[in-house]
Amino acid sequence: MYDINWLLSSVAQGSAAMIAIVGGLLVTRYVGLHAEQQAAGRRLSDLRTRSTKARKQVAADRREVKAVEAADLVNDERVFAAIVNADFKLPASSVFALRGEDPIDHVGELVQGQLDAATAQVRDAYRALVPIVPNTVVQDDWTDFRRSHPDLDVGHRRAWMWVYEQVCRAKSAVAAEAGDPLESVRFVAQQAYTERSGELPHIRVDNQVVRDVLTARIAAAEKEADDADLEAVFAEKAYEATRQPEGFGLALRVLRALAICGVVPPVLLMAFGGDWLYPWPSVVVSLLFFAGLGTLLRFLFVYASFLQRGGRSELPTTVWGLFARGTGVGRETVENE
Repeated sequence: MYDINWLLSSVAQGSAAMIAIVGGLLVTRYVGLHAEQQAAGRRLSDLRTRSTKARKQVAADRREVKAVEAADLVNDERVFAAIVNADFKLPASSVFALRGEDPIDHVGELVQGQLDAATAQVRDAYRALVPIVPNTVVQDDWTDFRRSHPDLDVGHRRAWMWVYEQVCRAKSAVAAEAGDPLESVRFVAQQAYTERSGELPHIRVDNQVVRDVLTARIAAAEKEADDADLEAVFAEKAYEATRQPEGFGLALRVLRALAICGVVPPVLLMAFGGDWLYPWPSVVVSLLFFAGLGTLLRFLFVYASFLQRGGRSELPTTVWGLFARGTGVGRETVENE
């Protein structure tokens, strides 16, 4: 009767060595995948932030375009005259009707804000100009008058020029005829403007350059957002690919099978076995060792075939699936037949 402990020890050590080598490779790969996952996650987060920022810029620029359009709608002498005729209480709906514009093409809030700003400018212009424009038949043009009154706080040049023309026309009439046609306007202009609370927006002056700049900015921001979204799609795929690569789960199952076949039986036999077990322990342990070794080799063969085909096929999900007909290269052979 011979001592089989040397066989049991060799089988256990050999199986443990194979598990350590393959497991070490898997752990190394997992550590590398974790670093790749972190980098891909940061890249994906940056792209999403870039896309969100670009979308916000598009929305802001489009609102800016609407603000320019609202300023262009209000910045008209017919609107200034309507403001005065309405006792400085002209509704925005009247502006749309006066200019022949469809309200649906504008943002009502922005139009109302520009109308309030224009109303404030016309009112302030009347308050400032009525007392200082002389009652003479011949009046200075706006440039000369402005030069002689540099302290005037002119907020919107076009509105002030229109008011100056109206005041000059009325003052000339006063100088030429009796009566005071400015009496009603002076009375209205002196009233407090209390229709809207809070600070009024600055009235804007539209020009094609501003519109072109905004249009170019919108196009650039939209392209930036679209590019970021497209890159984010690929970055998300790369991120998902680092979460659980194909074959890692199967490799862990193979290592578990190798441990069950090559490590557990020898250790248990060395701990609890006896001479009465001879010769079956050596036969069983040897068969289990070769079964585990064969399973590992079969996995490597199937996985190599999977990589050679560029992942176009599917790996089995269980250890038993490694030995199924058509697995790996065998599957390709069966399909070709």
